[in-house]
Amino acid sequence: MPLYPYSLPDLLNQAWMSPSTFNLSAQSGDSRWAPVLDNHSFSSFVHSFARQLAEAMSYLHQEHVAHRDIKPANILFDNRGLLKLIDLGVAWEEGMKETPSFHQTGQQVRTTCAQISEVGTGAFRAPELLFAPQHGYDAYKADVWSWGTVMASFFTSLNEVEAEEYLGRSNFTSWERELFPERPSEASLEHWRPRTYERSTLFDSSRGDIALACDVFKVLGLPSDVACWPEAAFFQPPLAQFPFVHQPAKESMFERLPNWHALTKEESAPAKRMSVFVKKWLPRILSLSASQRPTAAELYAAFSSP
Repeated sequence: MPLYPYSLPDLLNQAWMSPSTFNLSAQSGDSRWAPVLDNHSFSSFVHSFARQLAEAMSYLHQEHVAHRDIKPANILFDNRGLLKLIDLGVAWEEGMKETPSFHQTGQQVRTTCAQISEVGTGAFRAPELLFAPQHGYDAYKADVWSWGTVMASFFTSLNEVEAEEYLGRSNFTSWERELFPERPSEASLEHWRPRTYERSTLFDSSRGDIALACDVFKVLGLPSDVACWPEAAFFQPPLAQFPFVHQPAKESMFERLPNWHALTKEESAPAKRMSVFVKKWLPRILSLSASQRPTAAELYAAFSSP
C-alpha cells in the first residue's frame, strides 16, 4: 500500500494551525509539513482542503456509495499534500441489504435508504443516526453533516493538554536523576516537558450519544413541529415523544468557532471566501433536517468556482 504519512488530527493539533499564522510552512518551524501546506496561508489551505474533501465525497456519492464515517482520523495526506479519504469499512452502497438492530421478523426492509444507524464516530455523527429511524435515512446527507463538522474543526479552539506520560510520575530515568540529583519540581521539568494540544470538536460527544444530542440541540435548537424536521417523525422515539425539551437554540454556532472570528479580520480573497463559507454554508450543512442540507456535488461546485 502507498504511504500516507500525514494525518488530519496531527495537523489540527498543531499550535500554529490558526488564522494568525500567515505562512504555515515557513512559520511552523516543522519542515515535515511543507509538502502538505505548500506555502499556503491558513485560509487558502482550508479552502483547498474543503475542495479536495468535497471532491472525494462527491465522487463516492456519484458512484452510489456513502462513506458513513467521515472524520479527521480517516483523512490522510500523501507526500505531495494530496488528500486521501480512507476506511470504507462501514460504507453503504445503493441496493445493499441491511438489517437494523431494531428489525422485527417479517418486517419489510427498504433498500433505497441506509438502515444501520450504529455507524459514524462521536462528534461527527449526524443527528438522525442517534435515533435509529424506522425507515432508514439518507446516508449521503449524513456524510454531508460529517463533512461540515470536520470543516468546523479548523475554526474551533485549540486547548493545551498535559502529556499523559508526565502525569502522576513517581520514578525517573537515570539521565533525569543525573541532571536533577533531587526529585525535580514541576517548575524544573517545565522547560523540557513537551507541550501538546487538542482541537475541540464543534459538538461534545465525550459523554455519549444522549449528551451529544443535547449539545446539538443546544446549538441548533429543537423544534416541536415535525414540519421543521420531517425525518424525526420516524425516529425512535418520534419527535412528538422526544425526552428532550423543545426550545430555540441557546448558543450560537459561531461562538464555538473562535478562529472564524479571527478570519473575518483578514482582507485576502481566500479569507473572505472561507468567512462566507462559515457564515452562509455551514448552517445549511449542519441543518437538523437532512433534506435541507446541500449535496456533495453542490459543495464541490461551490469550492471549485473562482
